[in-house]
Amino acid sequence: IPKEAYQYAIKNSFLKTHKIRAYGFHGTSHKYVSEKAIEFLNKKSSKIITIHLGNGCSMSAIKTGESIENSLGFGPMNGLVMGTRAGDIDQSVIFFLMKNLKISLEKANNLLQKESGMKGLTGYTDLREISEKAAKKMIFSFVRHGDHSNRDKTDVLTDKQLEQWFSQNNYPFKRLC
Repeated sequence: IPKEAYQYAIKNSFLKTHKIRAYGFHGTSHKYVSEKAIEFLNKKSSKIITIHLGNGCSMSAIKTGESIENSLGFGPMNGLVMGTRAGDIDQSVIFFLMKNLKISLEKANNLLQKESGMKGLTGYTDLREISEKAAKKMIFSFVRHGDHSNRDKTDVLTDKQLEQWFSQNNYPFKRLC
């Protein structure tokens, strides 16, 4: 990741002395997915955004095989909402929680690392279980109420070429509607 992408807008000495910077994670996953996407698209040079979804989630912008930006930061809590991690959150929330709930730094850290994210929003941490419940809810809404708005949203997420590639390579891929 280039310096302009990993350096925070804090004192330069923090980067130099304490190595405080954005590191990014899931590099092996992003490398593999980007290589497969380039192969699938049959391109020599590329600009690709890869997404790693699991209990830990991240996105990476990749240009000609090199990561130029990543959604994660100094630690794995930044970026996308994850299984138990809040993802991007205004830092002021941490101080607010500590002051108003009268909790320690350790408890605030535990709350944001282990009790937030999808677990905090849905009660579940497994994306398969969450997506299954969401799909059932969308299908129920579609059938019961004639709500066709969700169908347009899921069609955007399930591109035919990707569906074909996933099935050819024995990866599970389900259309929700």
